[in-house]
Amino acid sequence: MVISMKKEFTVKKEKINGVLAHKIYRVLFDEENKEEFQSFRFLVLNIEEEEAREKIADIFVELFGKSAVLYINERPVIFYFNNQGYEVKNFLWSIIDDFGIKVSIFNSGKISSKEAFFTIYRLYEKYISSKKFHYFSVGDLVLEIIKKDMQDLEKYRKILLNDIEDNQQLEKLILAMFDNNLNITKTAKDVYMHRNTINNKLEYIKKETGMNMQEFKDAVSMYWLIKSKS
Repeated sequence: MVISMKKEFTVKKEKINGVLAHKIYRVLFDEENKEEFQSFRFLVLNIEEEEAREKIADIFVELFGKSAVLYINERPVIFYFNNQGYEVKNFLWSIIDDFGIKVSIFNSGKISSKEAFFTIYRLYEKYISSKKFHYFSVGDLVLEIIKKDMQDLEKYRKILLNDIEDNQQLEKLILAMFDNNLNITKTAKDVYMHRNTINNKLEYIKKETGMNMQEFKDAVSMYWLIKSKS
């Protein structure tokens, strides 16, 4: 049985297993549901071999601990509630080596509302679901948007930046990092902060957005998100 939701979304109801999966389904797809929204992250598995999808999804659910899977638009989507997503990229190579399957993964940043989930998933579908690379982060998504439609970047910047949007201090830090070639010592002098303070703020940015300011690709994405502010 397939339930149609919000026109472009379908969820396989018969594959919703466990209390947490049912709760996530209700929170996201049941308009009558009034349960409190709890922030999460999600992982989209794009796997060509249909018989491998459930097996690989179960592996990631086990990896994350408190997590659950919904099958949305035929793809397993893992919802998780910790920061272990940073380990996914390395773990992915083990899966490819062990199972010899074609798989690509999109790993989100922190999701703080239903609107944010549906927006990010729509952007994933529009910009990177057909790509053949193995791993995509929010930074990769932003770079694809930059290449194809800057209006989408301006339109969705608030959701992509999450809680750091309109934080003047963090915007200043991000621009200073970019101007100093991501060198923390030089940035510390420019913004008059201790290195440890900067490291803590960079970790906060990574948790909120899924983008790592110490990686050039993500730093470029963050730069354009800040600069797209109208």
